[in-house]
Amino acid sequence: MPIGFTLSDFVSSGDLASESVRQHRSGGFMTREELARYLDTLLEPAKFDDYLPNGLQVEGASEVHKIAFAVSASLRAVQEAVAAGADTLIVHHGWFWKNEERTILGIRKARIEAAIKANLNLFAFHLPLDAHLEIGNNAIFGHALGFENAKPSPDNPFLWLADVPAIEVKDLKARLTNVLKREPVVLGHGEQTITRVAWCTGAAQGELEEASRAGAQAYMTGEVSERTTYEARELGMTFLSCGHYATETFGIRALEDKIRREFQVETVFLEEENPI
Repeated sequence: MPIGFTLSDFVSSGDLASESVRQHRSGGFMTREELARYLDTLLEPAKFDDYLPNGLQVEGASEVHKIAFAVSASLRAVQEAVAAGADTLIVHHGWFWKNEERTILGIRKARIEAAIKANLNLFAFHLPLDAHLEIGNNAIFGHALGFENAKPSPDNPFLWLADVPAIEVKDLKARLTNVLKREPVVLGHGEQTITRVAWCTGAAQGELEEASRAGAQAYMTGEVSERTTYEARELGMTFLSCGHYATETFGIRALEDKIRREFQVETVFLEEENPI
């Protein structure tokens, strides 16, 4: 977040909590089923053909008193959630991805075993948390960078666009560095004036050509491929690789803020160092 801003500046105070859940506020807890219904209503996962099952992935405690939030459900995230006294962990990158091994061996066994032994609920929301117009990764990313009138492409709900006052590449890079606390990798045209930007958080380097067709001169995403260098040059684009993890802390933090304010439940965000 830029200096002077908090997630509350970007997240609506609208209350989606049912009356039955609101009655739990004085006690600071809700049931697992109430949380699941709330998240389904807010994020609408049924609308997405995703790479993993969205929603409750591992069933744990029936009552939710403390919720941990993390970008990814790594073993460390599970262990830190348990150590923090959380009974529920909500992440952006969960488990059981398509094309994964179906056997529960090695790191999958260690992660799942740790969650089940601790009776920890695990919820995951992938594409729904990328696309959400209020608390999505792309929406908050644009707000944090000061892009006014940002909106998703009419052809792709995950590709966001904004017309901006003329800005040099070096200044855009500096703004990204300030917000993300890491310096992006710049490819393609590194010295041009930008008036239209595009972005898609995470691993979306493959959307570069679509961003170019939408009229953007600069495109920001999390990851980069070897081919991206040539594509950016040939398209006359400035490509900025900002880090998958760094660009996808926004949505899960916004979701934490929204749930904490609506339910008065205790929460904790689990930061995990990740340079990618």
